[in-house]
Amino acid sequence: MKIEHDAMKCVKCGGWANPAKLRLDGEAVRGWKCACGEDYIHGEDADRLLVANKARRGLLKTKVCKVGNSYSIRIPKPIVDALKLKGKTLSILLEPKRLVLVE
Repeated sequence: MKIEHDAMKCVKCGGWANPAKLRLDGEAVRGWKCACGEDYIHGEDADRLLVANKARRGLLKTKVCKVGNSYSIRIPKPIVDALKLKGKTLSILLEPKRLVLVE
């Protein structure tokens, strides 16, 4: 759904909410803002933030796999989608008893 040109009916005041870039949990999200102050977040962006927040709350487990002469780890697709990692190069930090991937 493209929201750049679509207004949305506000359920609070009955007026029209216009497309806007909003911030939620420090992240930029698409949505609508009404003159009465009500904000509406785009469903896809809300889903993406939900998955990212779930991942931040707990440790995710994955296996280290041998691929040719190297090893790899698999990152679950919902995490890749939520953090928009597809096609990005990540840096690896080695800390005491931790391996950290940094965008």
